[in-house]
Amino acid sequence: MTTDEAFEYTLSMIEELRQEGIKVQVVPYKDKAGQTGFDRMRRKYSGPERIKPEKWCRAQFSVTVAGESEKIKEAAVKLSWLGIHFDTGGCAGCRDWELDWSFKYNGQPDGEREHLLNVIEDIHSTLDQQGEVEG
Repeated sequence: MTTDEAFEYTLSMIEELRQEGIKVQVVPYKDKAGQTGFDRMRRKYSGPERIKPEKWCRAQFSVTVAGESEKIKEAAVKLSWLGIHFDTGGCAGCRDWELDWSFKYNGQPDGEREHLLNVIEDIHSTLDQQGEVEG
């Protein structure tokens, strides 16, 4: 698999989650060429294992029903085991996948990442419960 194929596969996983009824919006990053910090990031993360800056985006998942966050986490874990890595985030009722300079494909499974995703999901689930996601 190439980096571009890994990125397309990640987008297909997002679409699968959408087909399962999870609300998601993929938001492209605005081109900030000429801004020092952005240009520095562009240069620093331009290796063959990275996606091109024109593809940088954020997948914003809206978690409204119990179990949706677990499906999102399971998809991220699956991608991680394929050697596809990116930053994740979230808060009560939402999850984010940062498909930007943090997106990296190296084909190497990462069990440590699975552990970290589980820890983070526990935190998010607590926030969801406090924010009253429907169960």
